[in-house]
Amino acid sequence: MKQINQNKLRTTPIEHDEVKLRALDALIRNSGVRRVIQQLASIHATIEDLKRQLASCEDALWEIAGTANRGRPSAAETRAKKKGKMSELCLIVSQEFGCESADIRGRCQSKFATRARNAFCLLAYEYTGHSYPTIGVFLGRHHVTVMSSCSRAKWLRITDVAYNVKICACEEKFTQKVMDSGSEAPAR
Repeated sequence: MKQINQNKLRTTPIEHDEVKLRALDALIRNSGVRRVIQQLASIHATIEDLKRQLASCEDALWEIAGTANRGRPSAAETRAKKKGKMSELCLIVSQEFGCESADIRGRCQSKFATRARNAFCLLAYEYTGHSYPTIGVFLGRHHVTVMSSCSRAKWLRITDVAYNVKICACEEKFTQKVMDSGSEAPAR
């Protein structure tokens, strides 16, 4: 490291700052900090380039898989999902969850009926194309209750493996039934 002349340090405050800046600049030049900063900038540019390449590869994979919307189903798949009647879905959910269809539509508050009702609300909203108020009318409940049931079902899907398996089975049965029957989708 360079030695700073002591006489220069005993000058005015402005000159004192200039001397400090020169000493700091010399220290940076000698220590290679500038090279490190340049290398970091180069690495950052490389990372950004890799991110762009990854996004284009991801898009290509989704196109190969048949969905160009980054994981979202195509318009044809969405239309196919929205076909079906809520009464059919209610029957499928009640069979899968081991309760009566009347329990889902009624005022029963048992754990099994409540979980089945939550699953029904989520699946009805996602697969039939009906709005929360329409589902609420079908169940005899307020649309905010339906929204709450949907969010509970989403949470249970994440936290409870058995619940998620039952919902997946309901999804498969309902989509299969819709594809077989070819029924029309309700207006959204």
